[in-house]
This record gives sequence, structure tokens and C-alpha cells, in this order.
Amino acid sequence: DISSLTFTGSAGVTLTYPTPNTVEYFSGSVLGYTHLYSVESFALPLHLEWTVPVVSGTYIAGLIPEGSIPTVFNKVGDGGVKFNAVSGTNSMYFPGISSKAAASTKANALYAIDIDASGTATYWINGVLQLTQAGAPLTKYHFVIGSNGASKIKTFQDFALTAGGSSGGGGTTATDTDGDGVSDAQELIDGTDSNDGCIYKPTSQTGTTSSAWNTADCDDDGLNNGEEKTGIDDP
Repeated sequence: DISSLTFTGSAGVTLTYPTPNTVEYFSGSVLGYTHLYSVESFALPLHLEWTVPVVSGTYIAGLIPEGSIPTVFNKVGDGGVKFNAVSGTNSMYFPGISSKAAASTKANALYAIDIDASGTATYWINGVLQLTQAGAPLTKYHFVIGSNGASKIKTFQDFALTAGGSSGGGGTTATDTDGDGVSDAQELIDGTDSNDGCIYKPTSQTGTTSSAWNTADCDDDGLNNGEEKTGIDDP
């Protein structure tokens, strides 16, 4: 839950949390680029993912090495491993330079960054690899978000920050709201409903199903889902 983190960074920026793992970033009267960094830091390997419902304007999200939080906040100078979207076109930063312009973004696309134990970063959009960049095996990273322009509100959704990397750029996360064994992030890619455990792609069911899902009966045939998963029938 992103709301459990403590942030430092640009003065005048405020965060609100409409739902768990959703944050609204308001830059107030601050002009130019602003950033907020989590006080907490996280050990490698790391997997970060999120979605953005509106692609207009500017937003930044990613990870920054421990000890590298700058006193002057900008889009490049903190050495972070980040996506920077400007009017629907992404650039990827590592470390502290624009490495590559990505394809134009789409609303609700799934963005993901993995940093493995060696410090190598991979960048993903909707499960498609965009960039691989070798780096130093730094031990810990802070979470960072940012924007550009005064009085701007940017909404970030579906945040998940987990250890252990990802499978295919967005498949590994502990967030599975409906307990059907398919992560919320994967359901976004599949076009299924992360709030309805009976609507999912069976080929994406790679996680552990919840006890509530196991005892439910999605096809109303008198056998619960858990029984049908043993091969008796198809839930």
C-alpha cells in the first residue's frame, strides 16, 4: 500500500490516496519539475509497476539509489531508474540520462521496471520489453514519483513494489484483489475484471488462489472452484 510510505522532496507538493495503491500527486504552486522520494528504501532485486489513467501532461515514476536523493529536484539529475512521460511519449532514464524514447503511451497502460541483483534494469510497457540497461549492484533503492508544472494533479494507480523481479515485465505482484490466482496487473493486460474472481484467463492463473475463491462455484454446477481445479471439471 503506497499510502504506508513516508515521502520527502519538493516543498509544496501534496499526496492524497483515493484508494489503496492509488495516489494523486498535486504540485501546488511549484513551477517546473518536482519529485517526491520515499524515506523507506528497498533491497534488490526489485519490481515496480503502475498504471496512469490519463497520458496528457508530464509524470515521472521509478526507483532511485539509496544516498542519491538530490537537493535540487529535476527529471534527470538524481541518477534514478525512471520512466518520464511528456504528452504521451516516454523516455527512460538510467542513470541520470535520457536513454531511449519509448512508444507513445496509452491510457491505463501497465508500466514496469525491474532491477535485478546485479543492478541491471529492464523497462516494460504492457509486458513488452522496451530497454535493458546494465548497472552497478547498488544495495537499496527509494521509490520516486514526480511531475512538471504548477497546480497539476497526476493520478497514479495500481502501484506494486515487490522483491524478486518480474516474469515478463509485469506478471509478479502480490496484489490479487479477487483471489483468482491472476494478479491485478495481469488482469489489466488481459482485459478481465480484477474485482470478479470468476472473470479471468485460465492461462494467466499462475498465482495461489484464495480460500474464498476455492470455495466459490463460478459455473454453478455444484462443485466448488477448488474441487474443479483438481481436474474433476473446469471451474
